[in-house]
Amino acid sequence: MSLKKNSYYSSKKIRKYGALYNVVIGQRSNGKTYDWKANLLDRRSKDNDYTGAYIRRLDVEIAPKNLSTLFDSHDIEKIFHGKFNAVEYRTRAFTLVYKEDGVIVSKDEKPFCYAFALNTWEAQKGADRGEIKTICFDEFMTRKVYLTDEFVIFQNIISSIIRDRDGSEIFMLANTVNKYCPYFKEMGLTRIDQMKQGDIDIYEYGDSGLKVAVEFCAESGNTKDVKKYFAFDNPQLQMITTGTWEIALYPKCPIDVNRDEIFKRFYIFFNGQKICGDIVKTKDRLFILYHMHTGQYEPNEKDVVYLEQHDGCMLHCKYLTEKPTELHTRTLNRALLPFQISVPIQEVLQVNVLCLWLFRLRFVQSV
Repeated sequence: MSLKKNSYYSSKKIRKYGALYNVVIGQRSNGKTYDWKANLLDRRSKDNDYTGAYIRRLDVEIAPKNLSTLFDSHDIEKIFHGKFNAVEYRTRAFTLVYKEDGVIVSKDEKPFCYAFALNTWEAQKGADRGEIKTICFDEFMTRKVYLTDEFVIFQNIISSIIRDRDGSEIFMLANTVNKYCPYFKEMGLTRIDQMKQGDIDIYEYGDSGLKVAVEFCAESGNTKDVKKYFAFDNPQLQMITTGTWEIALYPKCPIDVNRDEIFKRFYIFFNGQKICGDIVKTKDRLFILYHMHTGQYEPNEKDVVYLEQHDGCMLHCKYLTEKPTELHTRTLNRALLPFQISVPIQEVLQVNVLCLWLFRLRFVQSV
């Protein structure tokens, strides 16, 4: 199921499965978004009622200054046999037009694609834009912050777009920037970790009729001439050059830690995995050592545990910034504070090493 190297991405293989949701992940600039747009334009040239929807996370991403050139890379005049030669983007809608000397002299009677943003979907949900056949959620994975209840918002916007009409296809496109994207858990995509480049995996949900196809794009060689610019020894850059997962570099613990130097331990439960955090105090340094916990352990009321949902116990927290004990206030939280944004919990799981020495503090006499 792999693509021929040195070619841009094509959705022909994943489309053969007839899935409602098509999740496509891979390297940057391999043609994922271009392919979706090309299919939309081709279908529109044959069916004037064929319409698409383009979704991004934030409204700033669909502002005219960022989106007006979305279809500029396509030969509109050739696709539509001279009837149109450009695309106009106004009021979050793309319309085919014909220009002479930069001036619009004619335009299509209705838009062929509408733009939506997750964080402002409420303002757009009332309008019925007719039957939309293809939907693209571009850059659905991010290395930054997801919206609160983002998957629910995404489902609501899909409901608002398709209404009670069947027959729409949904493409979710992203670069391989976050292996622990919350969409994977919400959609029950449990085998992402096991996929290799070029694989297509299918998920079906009982007799509901729902089918999700996930494609981990094969390495594309179309950017081979510029790969030399990203040849540094940093695994995060492999997302650009080969399409493998972007994994951050973390320093390993430079010393051997004795059990008697671990004076406090806490746990993080995330995405079905358990991380143990050992607060280590030696004669000249204080730091936290993270490692995967492979033994049997269930949260109890005596331990500090970070969970994805609150369970009512005073020592169990949802966020690393919470302070359930005096120890957190005086040491642990002081250490975690600089990493509230730059090192979210999920990044701990992105490194396939036993120990992660995230940071070191000066020796503190009193803890």
